[in-house]
Amino acid sequence: MTKQSLQLAEDIPPSPFWLFVLRFGLAGVVIVFYLTAMLHYQYTPDDTYIYLQYAKNIAQGEGFSFNAGIPSYGVMGPLWVLLLAIGARIGLDPFIVAKTFDVLFASLSIILAQLVALHVTRHRFYSFFAAVFVGFDAWLLRWAGTGLETSLATFLVLMTLWNLVMRDAPLAAGSCGLLTLVRPEGVLFFALVLVKAWEFGRIRDAQWRTLGYTLLFFLIIVVPWIFYALITFGTIVPNSYPARTFGMFDWRESIRAVAASIQVLVGSQAVVCVFLGGGVFVAWLRNGARFLWREAAPVAVVVALVAGDAVVGVRMLSRYLLPVIPVVVIYGLWGMQRLEEAFRIPFRRMVVVMCVVSVVVMVQNAVLFGTRAVPHIVNYTRGMDDCFRPMAYWLREHSEPDAVVLARDVGLLGYISDRVMYDTPGVITPAMHRAFAGRTDAEGIREHAYETVVHPAFVVDAAPTRETLRLPNLDPVMTLEFPEPGFGTHDPVFYTLYRVLQ
Repeated sequence: MTKQSLQLAEDIPPSPFWLFVLRFGLAGVVIVFYLTAMLHYQYTPDDTYIYLQYAKNIAQGEGFSFNAGIPSYGVMGPLWVLLLAIGARIGLDPFIVAKTFDVLFASLSIILAQLVALHVTRHRFYSFFAAVFVGFDAWLLRWAGTGLETSLATFLVLMTLWNLVMRDAPLAAGSCGLLTLVRPEGVLFFALVLVKAWEFGRIRDAQWRTLGYTLLFFLIIVVPWIFYALITFGTIVPNSYPARTFGMFDWRESIRAVAASIQVLVGSQAVVCVFLGGGVFVAWLRNGARFLWREAAPVAVVVALVAGDAVVGVRMLSRYLLPVIPVVVIYGLWGMQRLEEAFRIPFRRMVVVMCVVSVVVMVQNAVLFGTRAVPHIVNYTRGMDDCFRPMAYWLREHSEPDAVVLARDVGLLGYISDRVMYDTPGVITPAMHRAFAGRTDAEGIREHAYETVVHPAFVVDAAPTRETLRLPNLDPVMTLEFPEPGFGTHDPVFYTLYRVLQ
């Protein structure tokens, strides 16, 4: 497997300033990113505690489960759970392990973005700005340090791209297999890897052998988990997929899903998206579809991901799209090159253009992060500390060890209280998703829909006002305010813990 040779253009501007920037700028970007991410180190979404609870149970020999001894496929990334479980098994705090690995993989993603861009653009100047745009991306900053699998998924996407530009299809399949165990959408990248493996094999007159090695590397990593999931859970699809989809196909919902995806991508990389679209259009006109496929095939995976999620019905969030944002950045810079060539723009002028673009991108992301992400981070952290945490400690101290709790958000509640949790969306307990189908949480509780699955000792309800569930069998224990439970929502929600009277 020969590596692709790298012939760099004469791209260093004749200036001591730019020589210094291109030599040491990457370190500066990573340091600024790290310091910024650490400012919201305490921001921990409820989903993180779901991962931590799974890791704790695995480390304690309770199997792949949120509720000890009851297997469930309630996480997106089993590989992330296993990494945290290894740390817990050797005596480390899984919370610290999750946070540390998260920031580490996010920082490595910035470095890897520059390396991939260097081979895609063959231009040290352009590749440096790939690190800048990724390192200052508001979504990467928002999710870095949360303890979720997002940064690892981003790193593995870039590792897959790195192996592809190095024309090593088997290694690309290996990293793609790891990606699939972090995000199931990784199979889309594997489809690209297979096609590229066939092309690489044709160049070396060994198509079937290259394709065989590529399949082998992927299957060795993925198949053991597939068998385990089928035997243990009866499915290879995480429970979160049915929980976060809008059900049957609806073209209106699909349009909203596509619009939400575009909003996420444009929200942090609007100018880059424009250059990507312009570059793709110009390359297609000047060089044809074959050139476009050869040079920018990974862009098709981004399009397929957005389209596939719209068809399947996934409610798109920045967390789910973040892993492909570096792909958009890298090929947006590639698009700038195509426009530079098409309009014969002198490189000195492109230096000025790039500086202006970088300022626009950094200002856009600073505004996005400061006006939308930071207020949510502050309010959400306060809600977790002032609402969920007191409820969790109360349950741990005042309920029976085998008490069952029904709630929408079960991560922190279950991790601290160590009680049996049933969640209404069905991420942990899929039977509850079916029981509440077509009903709001309040309707399902009023109609006792949960009784077809379990008879809980406690119920946690969320409502815009205090204690809205005034039912004879529910005795309110405490009501606490959560300032901003969802990103983009500004109205507080009141969570009430009820004791279920028998």
